[in-house]
Amino acid sequence: MWTALAQDHPFALNYPRDPASGAERTPQVLPVGQGEILREGREILLVGLGPIVARGVAVEDALAAEGWSVGVINARFLKPIDRQLILDRRAEAPGG
Repeated sequence: MWTALAQDHPFALNYPRDPASGAERTPQVLPVGQGEILREGREILLVGLGPIVARGVAVEDALAAEGWSVGVINARFLKPIDRQLILDRRAEAPGG
C-alpha cells in the first residue's frame, strides 16, 4: 500500500484471498519491480507472489529436510517482474 501511495501515476494492487503469512514488517515504500530473495538454494528455485510465497517457503522447508537445496524468491511485483533476479538465481544452479 505504501508503495502504491508513493507513485505519481496509476498503480494496481492485488488483494489476495488467502490470509497474510503472519510475518510482521515495518511499512515501507518498496522499489517497484524489485524481488526479494528469501532463501538461497542451488538445485530448485521457487518464485511466487503474495500468499503463494509462504507456501513456497513451507515447500522449501520440507525439501531441505530431504537434502535438497531450494531457493525462494518473493517476486513482489508481477509487472514489472524482476526478471534479472530470477535469471541470475537460475544461472547459479548446476546446468543453469
